[in-house]
Amino acid sequence: MPCTPADSALSPSYPTTHDCPPPANLDLVGLGLAFALTTGTTTATGQTLNGPVTAQPRVFCGFCRDIDAAGTTCFEGDPDSPPVIGCPKNSACTANLMPFNCCTGNGTGTCDSFFGMPKSCTASSQCTDGNGTWPNCQQHNAGAFGFNTAKTISETGSPAGDLTDGLGHASVLVSDFCIGPTFNHFFDQTDDMPGPGAVSLPGTVQLFP
Repeated sequence: MPCTPADSALSPSYPTTHDCPPPANLDLVGLGLAFALTTGTTTATGQTLNGPVTAQPRVFCGFCRDIDAAGTTCFEGDPDSPPVIGCPKNSACTANLMPFNCCTGNGTGTCDSFFGMPKSCTASSQCTDGNGTWPNCQQHNAGAFGFNTAKTISETGSPAGDLTDGLGHASVLVSDFCIGPTFNHFFDQTDDMPGPGAVSLPGTVQLFP
């Protein structure tokens, strides 16, 4: 779209800026990420989260999911876009509580009211929406960054030091964070979302009078 690219990138050949979004019809998915940047050390530890029946180990970023209810593996809020079929939705309801706990009758229920709203959690006891339709607190897969045995994410930044000399000083900001499901099944499958993320931002800090 019309804009003036900035130079906030590794190379002037690849400028990036929020002033230049893609055309709306080509925008595949957006992510809202909450960075807690620090020049110190940040550490996240994966937890074993027990569901009504099924537990998942090494969970860094839990979201409510259906494993032990109807067994669809869908995360709460999934509108059931192609190519995946079978996520809880009113049109699939055949009777009260059938086949999903959010069903109230034939073609009726509260399933659709959760569309597009993933629910983060730190314990399965928080996953009670839709009469327990999504009772498990899980990630897409256990672990982090494609390693299902990963138990800890640790990053160490670097402070700029004494800035009173007015010169530029190298610094590194780091953060770990959670990425929720996008409900674009191509991205969620290939990028293993929802799950943890991490960022390291090197730069130069300088004080000007």
